[in-house]
Amino acid sequence: MRRWPPARRSDRMFAATLVFVLWGSAAALITCRLAQSSRQVHAPVWSALVTALCGLNAQLLSPLRLLTGGGLLTAAGLTWLLVWLSVGRPKCDLRTATAKAWRTTAARLRHPIAKLGWSGLSGLTALLGFLGLAFLNHPAGDLYHLQMPHYWVQHQSIAPFHAPNGRVTAFAFVTQTLRVPFLLYAGVDWVHLLLCASALTGLAMTIRELARRLGATASVATATALVTVSCTPFATALAYGALDSLLGALWFSGSVLLLLPERKDLHDPDPGRREHRGTVPATPGQRALPGRVPLSIFLACMAFGAKNTFVLMAPLYAIALLILVPLRVLRAQLARCTVAAGVGLVASGVVWNYTANLLFHGDPRGPAVIVAHMADLSPLSIWTRLGRGVATLLDPTWLPMSARPAWSSISRTLLEALGAARSLADDQGYYTFVADRIPFRLCLGPAGPLLLAPALAAGALVASGRMRPPTATHAKTQGDGRRASGALLLLGCGGFVVCHGLLRWQPIGLYRLMLPTIAVAGALVAHLLRRRSLYALALALYAGNLILLSAMYLGLAGRKHDLTDPVSRRLRRLQRDHSRQVTIETPAQPPRPITIRERYSKRELYERLMGTLPAPLSIGVIAGPNSEAYYAAGPDKRNRLVPLVGAGGASLLPDAAARAHSLDIIVVEDTAPRARQTLQHQGIQLEQLFRATAENAEPLLRAYRVKPGRNDPERLPDDG
Repeated sequence: MRRWPPARRSDRMFAATLVFVLWGSAAALITCRLAQSSRQVHAPVWSALVTALCGLNAQLLSPLRLLTGGGLLTAAGLTWLLVWLSVGRPKCDLRTATAKAWRTTAARLRHPIAKLGWSGLSGLTALLGFLGLAFLNHPAGDLYHLQMPHYWVQHQSIAPFHAPNGRVTAFAFVTQTLRVPFLLYAGVDWVHLLLCASALTGLAMTIRELARRLGATASVATATALVTVSCTPFATALAYGALDSLLGALWFSGSVLLLLPERKDLHDPDPGRREHRGTVPATPGQRALPGRVPLSIFLACMAFGAKNTFVLMAPLYAIALLILVPLRVLRAQLARCTVAAGVGLVASGVVWNYTANLLFHGDPRGPAVIVAHMADLSPLSIWTRLGRGVATLLDPTWLPMSARPAWSSISRTLLEALGAARSLADDQGYYTFVADRIPFRLCLGPAGPLLLAPALAAGALVASGRMRPPTATHAKTQGDGRRASGALLLLGCGGFVVCHGLLRWQPIGLYRLMLPTIAVAGALVAHLLRRRSLYALALALYAGNLILLSAMYLGLAGRKHDLTDPVSRRLRRLQRDHSRQVTIETPAQPPRPITIRERYSKRELYERLMGTLPAPLSIGVIAGPNSEAYYAAGPDKRNRLVPLVGAGGASLLPDAAARAHSLDIIVVEDTAPRARQTLQHQGIQLEQLFRATAENAEPLLRAYRVKPGRNDPERLPDDG
């Protein structure tokens, strides 16, 4: 078998850290130069600038196939030097700012309860706990997020190439390039969980500041942020490592925050005082500074490039921009706004991806497997998808097993009452709505119907003038509060309508694609929490949500690692049995039945296969769009993955036989049952190494050794 060269001495963790330090310091110089941005928006602005520099470096290196260790480090160093020469001496003293931030952090750590409050301290504790659970369950799903940087490292480029999953090259890539240094130098991919946790922390801080701009007190704003980010899609994004969703939500909420006027509260009450109801006197807020509008547009464009579905929010953002910013300011800043939009679209990879898709796939939207996400736009079809979104607002994961059939019946009754059709022309294959299996862990959870939906109604009352904003003691402040609430209401309700109206229904739900909408609309919960009863309800929902999510992810970790302690056994008994009987066949042993713990994943099968093979290897992959061939890369990611099928995995590539001659083994998932015979007809000699079949003889995973020589097609056995 072919042996790949050992890792070089430069492939270490410190090199990846150095690259990030260069990007981070360059982004800090630019952020300090933007003196008009307040400290509350430093997190989204700085993270967007770091990611933009990373994306630009990747775009510059890829055409020359220089996305290597030396190339990336050189590009990061030149980027830092160019920024330093362009920006010059920053307006703020970095040393003084760093020392001040350290003193503030140390003071808060000395008195965490007094400074953070019980809600803030519980939020920090919950984040650390879920980060630990994410490490235990890593990787939990959506493996194409992890396959992207692995393929890019082996190709030394992000340029389009054939891959079973079209999302590897056809989707916006900018957030995935943040993982490249750690995989390139150190061969690890768990660092992205730390990036996800940082993005979720920044998102909670941004939502808190959005609530503050609406007039909420500090305690109410903190509770609003905690309740919002405890909605199930955010916890799922952290567990699955969906960095693109979390960063996109952070940047979009930051772009809206830049447009809202600042409040100048006279004092900052805690939840125990009488000012909790929101009667804090306030001076008129300052309207959005003109210099912040281009920065807001830049953040919005970065959010649109983080995930392809987020671009659906672009028209709504444009309307919100017109609501919050006077036309005279937009006319005066037109040139800067145009430049900011262009920089954001280029740095986020939107221009790169649409151009690459047009050249490689013949369609700027990407291959057919991605274009298929767009739905039928007939009125009945749109109304039916909206009804499905309403019916699945509450995640039934929190219901007992005995109550779930009744909940499915209620959902069907609700859809019929809304006038939705029982089935649509879009309901084919993957895009099928099954009322008996409402999507789990991917809806809003308890906070959705109990807090978020009423908050939209409260936002409508404030925007219409029927309810006064919390700190509206001045006519100008009242007008600013109504405009801000109206803009957030538009983004929240409009995002729901646009997403469910344009995208085909997916069995795992659409709320996971709406993180910017949920984040921005969640700030409206602050209008409700002025009442102590609702404030207590929100904290109770938050605590209950944490307990249920913790039990769920602890159960997943116990199943994955086969934990046998009493707590893990009890948690696993509370959950559905996911075990499966599989028959394993190898040349050295006859067929034997085994039990795998995770029916929904081939992880255990890949681990059994790779445990018998030396590394590094060159492995051919024949699989579909949601392939789990990521596990074939090995624990240290030294194995090279070579796709033999195109996007969608429907058929072998024209040059599959030529590629196969240089491979060590070929793995075939259940999506291509006759791939072996097809390759053998093309002259490739294969020897079976591993075969796994389900109870009904369904093929799950097979592996073949590539042998030298050519076959006689007339004497080939049937693949079965």
